[in-house]
Amino acid sequence: MVKFFVQRCGRINICILSICISVLVYIGFMVVYLHKTTNVLKQHSFSNYTLPEGRTEVPLKIQDASRLQPPNHTLHQSIPKMSLCSRVDVNPDKCGRAIFAEMALVNITCPTACVTFDSYGRFNNNMIQIANAIGMYVDPNMVKSANRTSISLHPEFRHYIEAYFDIDKLAKTCIYPSWYVPGAQLHTTTCSKIDGKTLYFANEPLHQELRLAWLLLGATRINVQQQNAARSAVFGTEYSVLHAGYLENSCHARHQKMSLPGDICDLSPKFVAAALHTLGHTDQHILVCSDKQQNALVRTLIIQLNATNSPSNDLYFDIMLMLYAKRMVGNIVSTFSKNIVTVRHTIFGNASLDVLK
Repeated sequence: MVKFFVQRCGRINICILSICISVLVYIGFMVVYLHKTTNVLKQHSFSNYTLPEGRTEVPLKIQDASRLQPPNHTLHQSIPKMSLCSRVDVNPDKCGRAIFAEMALVNITCPTACVTFDSYGRFNNNMIQIANAIGMYVDPNMVKSANRTSISLHPEFRHYIEAYFDIDKLAKTCIYPSWYVPGAQLHTTTCSKIDGKTLYFANEPLHQELRLAWLLLGATRINVQQQNAARSAVFGTEYSVLHAGYLENSCHARHQKMSLPGDICDLSPKFVAAALHTLGHTDQHILVCSDKQQNALVRTLIIQLNATNSPSNDLYFDIMLMLYAKRMVGNIVSTFSKNIVTVRHTIFGNASLDVLK
């Protein structure tokens, strides 16, 4: 290289020759540096992230993967600035008491007059019905004294109530079973009947998110929560969760109605991995809670992402797994996903990491 420059430049001053050599050395150094830097970036780029066991690569980014903000309820959003519950140090009793205190319903008087309503849909819909009923008929902070009533639960709610709930805790919000429960108070007064479907679709009353949190965590039996907390402890505190809801084959149609892409309906491993990545997921454990309507898609997803299917058919266990996950990817057209995310924001404040797709 030096000989080449000497021949070309002839009598060029030795200083100029030195400058030329220095420039060439600098260029060579930069080429090597950029080459090494590019390799490092490739190793850490999500576009080249290799899934466990050398499986399919994941795309760099996914459109519409924006972080979920706390849902805008009809009247007011009462999400606390500080966490009401600890996601890491799970204490169901302490969590329930904190939620109840935030509701400001301590020592309320339960009227003799009552309302009752039939069940509309399954568990998630039933929780919305009951939460709406508390806000519209029980809560003295929202209902005038002359209009307040108690709630008598229709026998159609019996399965869920007896499986998961503490009757005495429900009574704190003036909710009573209409069937016989040993040691529980019953309202024998004839109750006014309201339509369950209308109640479900009613405008969400003030503090709706707190009432949902109370029903799912505060009013459930402590032993049920403790058992499920012990079972979920094997996954640690850093796991991520996906709610795979196919919604009776209506997932795509609902997304189209909202003019949204329905990629979450196909449960593409690349799509799910990219959505998790927006929440900071790297190599933590992934749990999948599904509605058991697309088992083949779920199996493929689990294999590709080296994930774990929820080890139980117990609905409340799935709820606990989703509530206490570090990160959650849910389905934006599923009220179940949205309710879980709402409760997560309510009890964990800004520490909740969620995205709805």
